[in-house]
Amino acid sequence: MKEYEENDVFERKCPKCKKCRKFTQKHNLDYAIRHNSLCRSCANKESKIRPEVRNNMSKNHADVSGKRNPNYGKHRETYYQSDAWNRYKMDVINITKGQSLSNLENFDKRGRWTYHLDHKISIYEGFVKKVSPEVIGHISNLQMLWWRDNLRKNTKNIKEWKDKLNGRRT
Repeated sequence: MKEYEENDVFERKCPKCKKCRKFTQKHNLDYAIRHNSLCRSCANKESKIRPEVRNNMSKNHADVSGKRNPNYGKHRETYYQSDAWNRYKMDVINITKGQSLSNLENFDKRGRWTYHLDHKISIYEGFVKKVSPEVIGHISNLQMLWWRDNLRKNTKNIKEWKDKLNGRRT
């Protein structure tokens, strides 16, 4: 059995146009031989997809919904990427760290899969509504919340979140 060099190039002629195709890996050449595959230009000519549909497949569509939309989450990205947002968030975190958290209910059960420290009015909402970092980081805005509930709450304030849990619209 022949040993192949790392830089070997394997060649095979397209069965239709006889144009030479090059392969850098032996298994790709073997696959092409087994499946009698055509070169790219011949394969495109034989495709059953209409040319206008094929052209649209490669374009980036603005009408695509969800995460594939190029504008998905832009309103949030502008906040999260700004220096003002990062400064505000760090100010709130520093103020929160200065609070006496041991007075909070369930503080002694704090952990990754137990209770999380939660801001009743989220840091994000405080930034958007231009609330002072001292108010958001104050002990009266803090609570211990079960970890799963805290992740579900995300950036909502506690009232919106409780209304959503109860099935009411905000």
